[in-house]
Amino acid sequence: MQLRPDQLPKHLSGQLLPIYWLHGDETLIIQESQEAILKACRQQGISEREVYTIDNIKQFNWNELDNANASMSLFGDRKLIELRLPGNTLGDAGSKAIQAYASNANPDNVLLITSSKLEKAQFNSKWFKAVQDVGATVQVWEIKTSDLPAWIHSRAAKKQLHLSSDVSTLIAERVQGNLLAAAQEIDKLVMTGHTEIDLETADTVVADSARFSVFAMTDTAFLGESSCLSILDHLRAEGNDIVPINSWVTREIRTGLEICEAIERGQSLDSAMNSLRLWQSKKPIYQAFTNRVKLRKAMRLLQQCKEIDHISKGMAEGNAWVAMSRLLLNISR
Repeated sequence: MQLRPDQLPKHLSGQLLPIYWLHGDETLIIQESQEAILKACRQQGISEREVYTIDNIKQFNWNELDNANASMSLFGDRKLIELRLPGNTLGDAGSKAIQAYASNANPDNVLLITSSKLEKAQFNSKWFKAVQDVGATVQVWEIKTSDLPAWIHSRAAKKQLHLSSDVSTLIAERVQGNLLAAAQEIDKLVMTGHTEIDLETADTVVADSARFSVFAMTDTAFLGESSCLSILDHLRAEGNDIVPINSWVTREIRTGLEICEAIERGQSLDSAMNSLRLWQSKKPIYQAFTNRVKLRKAMRLLQQCKEIDHISKGMAEGNAWVAMSRLLLNISR
């Protein structure tokens, strides 16, 4: 079975399937889809949860998945097993393990797998078909620039908030593709207590935190400005979670890396940015980034993002906020 994220709520009100695989690069939608499945599990009496965060596919002991499937819950109840992949590949051992799990899935358990976007060729793999035979795959499509205002309008409507097309477009321009930031701006507008928001109100409310937003912090770092550190300090002081901050910075660096790779292949900077359908306002930012950051450095920056992710999730020692400060400094230099 294949489901869209918007189909999940209705599906989850019925009987749960043995396997769900969420894949895509829109962090917010992946997280919300994951939370919807977790909530449905709790509502249906699944009280125990085992989480396997895989750092290295080749080093992971896939027997652990088989053991989790076969073992009884400590409390005699049903069990949720989470498998978090570092990318979108399984390797030979992982492919066999998923196929084996699917062929003998314990009906008392639910296996939830999350990964980055799967490639089209992988849809024909044996492991993907095995998952779809007994469970569901949920593909989270990237929200294109042209579709973002409609996404914002729809999300606001679900919160009983009516936005005109001008207001939706204003928010889209401010957040520049950051769905997490867009969701936060909608929540701020909901807190005004109005069911309809005019352009003047939206302009004032959305602008309130623009200076200290995650995307402003990343933009200033990409432009080579050290003020990105003061924005990070403000975000930390406000009690923000480092995980979504790092997710956004990672996404932006990946885009920068793609541009660097295109330039290495002989493509012009403008052509590379156009192929990625970047906002017009973002082009000077990435131009400044690629003037300082070349391919090898971009790869090192991405590795730093991975290290911050490990620290923030307790998989490595260190202070994630300090590590983020170092990352921003490396980006801005």
